[in-house]
Amino acid sequence: MIIKGQVVRGGGYARELGCPTANLCLKPGNHDFPCAPGIYAGWTNWGAHRCLPSLVCVHEPSLRDGQKIEVHLLNETFDLYGTEIETHLISKKRDLVPFVDDVQMSLEIADDMVWVNNFFSNQK
Repeated sequence: MIIKGQVVRGGGYARELGCPTANLCLKPGNHDFPCAPGIYAGWTNWGAHRCLPSLVCVHEPSLRDGQKIEVHLLNETFDLYGTEIETHLISKKRDLVPFVDDVQMSLEIADDMVWVNNFFSNQK
C-alpha cells in the first residue's frame, strides 16, 4: 500500500509525547481510503531521500475530514511542512486502540518504537 500526500501541520500532540510526526490528511473525494486503520512499519520517500524507515499511524477515515496519516521518520529530523512525501506500508503491527490517558499512550508508542526498530534491524 502506498500513501502519498502533502505534509500539513498537526496539533503537536505526538511531538509532546516524544514521537514527532509528518501529518497527511487524505481528503474525502480525492482518495478511496484503502488503508485499514492501525500501526505500521513503512518506507518513506521525500525529495532525494529514499527508503527512510518509518512508524506509521493510519487513523479511521471520516466522511467530513478524510483520513489522517501520521508518519514518524526513525532517526531523522526534517522540516517537511508543505512538502510531499510517499510512504509504503509494509507490515502492520496492530489495530488502533483507545487510550485512557497520556501515560498509557506513551507506553504503547514506546512499544511500537521498539517493534519498528527491531523490524528494520531484521531487514538488513
